[in-house]
Amino acid sequence: MNVTRSMHSATAHVARLFAYDHLPPWLQKVSRPFHDLAEKLINEHRDGPELTVALRHLKDAKDAAVQHAALTDEDVAAEIRATAKDVSER
Repeated sequence: MNVTRSMHSATAHVARLFAYDHLPPWLQKVSRPFHDLAEKLINEHRDGPELTVALRHLKDAKDAAVQHAALTDEDVAAEIRATAKDVSER
């Protein structure tokens, strides 16, 4: 996402949180539509407090969707449970 145009630092910060290249491909599919919508909002609307709020709420929705996808994948969920068990037994 291009955050080089002049925008408030809070808006630019939230915009950077829509990056998805670091995710595995199956989670990128979940995250990318949120990135694309954030980019559309940034490109089509003037910067301001409400844009920052809209992006923050969209980021929260994206985080929940990605987390849901990760936790409903049985292999990933099993690994998370195993890690949590190991930590609790220490």
